[in-house]
Amino acid sequence: MKHIKTFENFLNEGAVNEGTTASSWSKAQLDKELKELAVGVRDAGDIDDSMAFDIADTWLMDNPGVEVVIKRYYGASDAQGFVANKIA
Repeated sequence: MKHIKTFENFLNEGAVNEGTTASSWSKAQLDKELKELAVGVRDAGDIDDSMAFDIADTWLMDNPGVEVVIKRYYGASDAQGFVANKIA
């Protein structure tokens, strides 16, 4: 039987780079982290828009400074919406 993570377990695995701030991430690092997040979410199952925004909000809180990086490289002023769109 295939093991399926719950969203709570997935999100509780901790920040991707615990102990560092995301504000120093390169575009390549940001893209890598977003891709890993999206893969993890997709592996956990189908999500609706509300869940995507909740996951994005938690990920942003776990990665302080990432909003600045998203704005720097993508010009997105709504980091939560940007991340939710990437993972939904």
